[in-house]
Amino acid sequence: MAVINGTAAAETLTGGAENDIITGGGGRDQIAGGAGNDTLSGGSGGGATIKGEAGDDVIYGDDGIGYGRSGDNVQGGEGNDHLYVGRSDTASGGTGSDVFHFPRYLPYSGGLAIITDFDVSSDRIDLTNISGERGIASFSVAKDLISATTYQGKAGTAVTVNYDYGGSIILFLEGVTPSQLTAANFLVTGATSNPSGLFNSGLRDLYGTLGDDVITGEVGNERLYGDAGNDTLFGADGYDTLIGGAGNDVFVYWGVGSPTIQDFEQGSDRIDLRGFGVRDFAMLREIMTAAPAGGTVIATRGVNSSDRLTFGVEMSKLTAADFIFAPADYGMRLVGDQYTANILAGNGNDTITGGSGSNFILAGAGDDRIIVSSGFDTLVGGPGKDVLVFSDAGYSYGYRGTYFRDFTQGQDRIDLRATGIASLDTVKLLGFADVIEGNKQVVEFVFDLPGGGEADLILAIDPARLTAADFIFEDSATARTLTGSSYGGALYGGLGDDVLRGRGESWLYGDAGNDTLTGAGGDQLVGGSGRDVFRTEVLSSLNNPAKIIDFKQGEDRIDLSPWGIRDFATFSMILADDRLYGRLNFLAEVMNVGIPSSRLTAQDFVYATDDGRGQWLTATNSTSTNMFKPVPLAGGGGNDMIRGSMYSDWLVGGAGDDTLVGTGGEDILAGGAGSDLFVVMPSSNSTTFVSIIDFTRGIDKIDLSATSINSFQALLASSNAVLGASGNFTRIQADGVSVDIRTDRSKLTATDFIFAPNPTGSLYLSSALSGEMNLFGGAGNDTLEGSSASQLLFGGDGDDSFIPGSTTTGYGNDTITGGAGLDRVIFNDRSSVWQITTVNNITTVSSVRGDKTLITGVEKLVFNNQTFDLSGGAVPTLKLSGGAVREGQSGTSANLAFTATLSAPGTSDVTFSFTVRASTTVEAVSKTVTIPAGSTSVTVLVPVKGDVLVEADQSVLATVTDLSGALFASSNGRYLYATGTVVNDDFQAGFSVEAYRALNGGLASDAAAMQDYIANGRAAGKVASGFDAEAYAAFNPELYRSLGLNASALLNHFVSTGRAEGRVAEGFDAMAYAALNPDLFAAFGTNRQALVEHFITSGRAEGRLTAGFDAEAYAALNPDLFRVFGLNEWALVSHYIQFGRAEGRSAIGFSADAYAAFNSDLYNAFGLDHAALVRHYVDYGRGEGRLAYNATAQGLVPTAPLDLLGYVPRSDFAYLDA
Repeated sequence: MAVINGTAAAETLTGGAENDIITGGGGRDQIAGGAGNDTLSGGSGGGATIKGEAGDDVIYGDDGIGYGRSGDNVQGGEGNDHLYVGRSDTASGGTGSDVFHFPRYLPYSGGLAIITDFDVSSDRIDLTNISGERGIASFSVAKDLISATTYQGKAGTAVTVNYDYGGSIILFLEGVTPSQLTAANFLVTGATSNPSGLFNSGLRDLYGTLGDDVITGEVGNERLYGDAGNDTLFGADGYDTLIGGAGNDVFVYWGVGSPTIQDFEQGSDRIDLRGFGVRDFAMLREIMTAAPAGGTVIATRGVNSSDRLTFGVEMSKLTAADFIFAPADYGMRLVGDQYTANILAGNGNDTITGGSGSNFILAGAGDDRIIVSSGFDTLVGGPGKDVLVFSDAGYSYGYRGTYFRDFTQGQDRIDLRATGIASLDTVKLLGFADVIEGNKQVVEFVFDLPGGGEADLILAIDPARLTAADFIFEDSATARTLTGSSYGGALYGGLGDDVLRGRGESWLYGDAGNDTLTGAGGDQLVGGSGRDVFRTEVLSSLNNPAKIIDFKQGEDRIDLSPWGIRDFATFSMILADDRLYGRLNFLAEVMNVGIPSSRLTAQDFVYATDDGRGQWLTATNSTSTNMFKPVPLAGGGGNDMIRGSMYSDWLVGGAGDDTLVGTGGEDILAGGAGSDLFVVMPSSNSTTFVSIIDFTRGIDKIDLSATSINSFQALLASSNAVLGASGNFTRIQADGVSVDIRTDRSKLTATDFIFAPNPTGSLYLSSALSGEMNLFGGAGNDTLEGSSASQLLFGGDGDDSFIPGSTTTGYGNDTITGGAGLDRVIFNDRSSVWQITTVNNITTVSSVRGDKTLITGVEKLVFNNQTFDLSGGAVPTLKLSGGAVREGQSGTSANLAFTATLSAPGTSDVTFSFTVRASTTVEAVSKTVTIPAGSTSVTVLVPVKGDVLVEADQSVLATVTDLSGALFASSNGRYLYATGTVVNDDFQAGFSVEAYRALNGGLASDAAAMQDYIANGRAAGKVASGFDAEAYAAFNPELYRSLGLNASALLNHFVSTGRAEGRVAEGFDAMAYAALNPDLFAAFGTNRQALVEHFITSGRAEGRLTAGFDAEAYAALNPDLFRVFGLNEWALVSHYIQFGRAEGRSAIGFSADAYAAFNSDLYNAFGLDHAALVRHYVDYGRGEGRLAYNATAQGLVPTAPLDLLGYVPRSDFAYLDA
């Protein structure tokens, strides 16, 4: 026998005829055993070729496999050889019955060995010691290691063993299919026990014996094979596969990891859930679901948040016998931690505290108390009376939620005491939404928490069914003082008189008691029951108001004292600002009360105290979020001095003789009662915009002494009349200031102002030097020099000189007004490049460059080459006024008149462009209008589109531009406008059962019509007004002559013919005709037939009023009359004529049909009993705010003054023709 050891070099090592032992070295050796039973090893070098040749050889190709060596070429040759192969080896057994072994050492990494000539009739794979002493006991397990595969384009079979650390060794049997392999091709241990109890020994997959094994997985994704015997398999953290094999096996699940049982057999195998804490089959059902591909999933919420056990038996087939449950413990106290975990309690009255993680809580049977804080928990209370407790932990900024999956009303309760919620009323105010949880639609309630967080409570219950008995509320009557977080959230008051203060974007719930709620920007305030007071922070974000959700007039009040507002008159002036200028609206941007401002009274507020002494107040508004929004600063009953800041302020004087100083930004000034002085101060770094909203001529004054305006003539030259949302106002523009005054410009006088000093010496004023656009001379002989900009040059008294520009600096489109004295305009240019025209004492000087200068009140025009004499005489000015007209019915013609008037006739024609845009109210008009020389006025007619719609009176805007031959009387600009009014003369309610039947076919009776409208007509938006049988007869005389006032016949005619013909079918009411025409009432009383006949024969042609009074509405809206007269039409009409109209009583705004249609509970109770409906409205409905005329709370109730409709007093029967 020869023993041969190689060196580090690549060598050829050859044995002889004896049983040799040859070991290669570090090189790529060529080893041949020769004859004999040799033992050959490739050594550590790798890449060796090892040939056993003749004899039963043992060849180790796996030497050093853990060190990354390259593969060997192993050839058994003749004889029954044993070949140990590893990663990257290529092996051939040769002739004989050969055995192929897996590596003797743990592989460093996985790999594949190729067996090129595996003979299924004689060769075998050794699985007895795949890792040390560990082996596979039976072919039934070995089959699981076999799979068909392809390598390098060749088909074959892979026999795979998985080792620790991710390494797998594959023996690739080239050309062999799995079906060819049998038990005879494998060597297995056949062991019936494992005395050591260890199954890993470096293997990732664990293999049991043929006996009763206990196999426990480790961390990693493993396959556990029990093999034969009654085995117990414990899966570990990860995705284990458990294969019990033959026998009565037990699969143990601890509630962590996501194992899969591959071969669960009902009747023999069981799943042990004791370590998970599942105590009975009822509890188990709460966490079982059907697997998507069939089978069952036991889903838990473990550390990995997605732990689950999966096995292949349909859920419906499972019984308690398939499981081993934990003992039914009683009275447990369980506490979760910061991890996502399962908490399973027993069958007693348990106390369970969820941790900060997201817990899955199975409370089990018993009356359990489950306390939740942070995280997202799922709770199954189980049988018994369970209480879910919201703790006060976890109230920091963030979110948490609890899904109470089996909440049972009348049995379970929710304890909200830690939140402070004291009543069901508050719970009902919480936001909720329908959501899908799993495959079930549930309701999610949102609790905003004091720390700015949010808690969601999910219940599978209709929120309308919840009662106070479903909750445990805070029941202490002790007053609370709570301040919110800057992160938002919610504050909950209790049963006492609480004080809650938000800090922005919070919800404040006062609940019971007389609470005080202070909101900042974005806070929502809910007072609850009691007499509550609502306040707002002065420096809250004005673009995101605090909002009152449940303001109750007569009980609650709004505290204005933080704003220094001392009386209702002052507050009313503040409200007026938005209507005039569209800037800051206290009720929309600071404190949204939720009701129209017109309904507020002095009793709805708490005011700042007022000792009557004068105050010196200075605004402190700065570079905060409010710097471009006015912040109110209010005086009291004394003579106050109130000065604004450099930013936007809101200065309110109150009572007393106050001085209000606007100093920069966009200031709003309201003086209030008393003789007030409004001072306008230019700012050094921005234009001062001042809005004076309550100027009283003859009492108040405006101080312009700090501006350049030094006379009333200069003021008129620098001001415009502007049409605002609530009337005309005057805008004065001088350098550095813009002043709006809510007064018609034509009514202002010099005594209303304090002007800048009017110097008597000669002034030289230059735009280039001062930077000012408009220049105002004084009483002396002044020189005013303009620039290339367009500007106003006003001379005033004295012999003034005007220099509008030059060929060097350029000329602008200037307006020059001379005033008293002998004035001249100097052009430093030749007259040949200018065109000069004078019309009605207005001189226009235009250059070929496009410059145009408008000159009035100047006597000489001076050029370099010649001088022109101008008249300097009076210039006619133009005013425009709009009238009012009734709109009329569809198809009728009416015209709205606008009148243009000159202050004096011109010697030449005056022309202008007149424009009215088309709308739903009027036709478009765009034309050139001429006032001939010698005339002073002209009327322009705008065609009106009549209709039968109930609508507000419509304002129509007319614009005058391109004026030639005159100046605008109310402006120094280039346009003029005025408004006319088209007066609504339709008064039908939003629903009439008669109209609904006429306009929606197939309704055989009034009852059918009402039921259809209530059930679907209103929601579908079906037409519900637009027909009245009496009006249909009155406006269609031939129908009246044939059908009289037969309502049924008139309705049938309209449905079959009249509607298609477009006949007028509303706009006349006999009782209105009598009430609004007293002579007819005196003659005919309430005889409907006589009144209709009079309208047909005379009234329509006379243009008499036909709508605007309803006897039923007159009774409903005036309860004292209803109690005296009931629905006696004659008495009601008589009262209106004698007293009601003069008293300003409401006569439109209620309809019994509409009241029933819009309030189905009343229709169900009273039907169309008009007397009963009116009585209900008088006693209850009006106070409840029920709809009684139109289908929305903001629905129109026409209030057009009757004098605009043509009404005249009873003593005068000369009717106005609109």
